[in-house]
Amino acid sequence: MTSPVNVVLIDRPEGKPYRLLPSEDYLLCRHDGCRSIYAFVTRAIESHAEARTQIGDNWTRVRLVFDSLDGWIVTQDPAGTQPMGQC
Repeated sequence: MTSPVNVVLIDRPEGKPYRLLPSEDYLLCRHDGCRSIYAFVTRAIESHAEARTQIGDNWTRVRLVFDSLDGWIVTQDPAGTQPMGQC
């Protein structure tokens, strides 16, 4: 598992990246085959009314920064999502 997610930066085709700050500690799986990161990104967008309106499914890349100061870059998933915790 990762350290808690600190910042979620969502890139979209137009405009500046949209920033989300999680209200809880979310740990993500580091397993190579796990695709639950896409479910996390979808939930992060859907849980904020403004992000849902401005972004919806129209994002190109998401940058996650963890408390440990390392990070991940996630691009759109063409294969669909896997529920969180199912890896």
